[in-house]
Amino acid sequence: MAKITNARTGEFLKEALRVLKDKGGEYPSGDLTKEIAKRLTFTAYENSINNSGQYRWITNFRFYSIGLVKAEWVEKNGRTWKLTEAAKDFESFSPLDIFNFTVESYGKWDSSRKKEDEIAEAEIEESDEPEILMKVKPDDINFQDLITGVSSCRIQIPPVSTFLCLETR
Repeated sequence: MAKITNARTGEFLKEALRVLKDKGGEYPSGDLTKEIAKRLTFTAYENSINNSGQYRWITNFRFYSIGLVKAEWVEKNGRTWKLTEAAKDFESFSPLDIFNFTVESYGKWDSSRKKEDEIAEAEIEESDEPEILMKVKPDDINFQDLITGVSSCRIQIPPVSTFLCLETR
């Protein structure tokens, strides 16, 4: 089966950076993909539709564009992309170098995120707070108690085999 190579993905990313540069450093994301499509020639496989109903090249590009953000070369604000100062020398990189750099940047971000999650989990484990804050039995809860518990994030409803009926006042 055909696939989109890392170097080819790098071409998509580099062309996106070129479009942003040519358009003054900022451009709407929907228009960005249309502009890339005008500038590049795609293989039949890249232009084929995937299971989600999208062109394969667009799905590939959007997935790997996250690396441009993690490399701090692009800022995505809503539906607008902005080229950052850190990306000023992108033309000196080959498409494969851009791909590798963005994947490495994503990897570093992901590792630091996992470390932060581990620290947060350790802090939760060391907490003096009891594991179960409020035990609720299906037959002794009313709607107001449920809402109060949910809004303070202190409610845990155990699974039951019968339906839970809530009374309103």
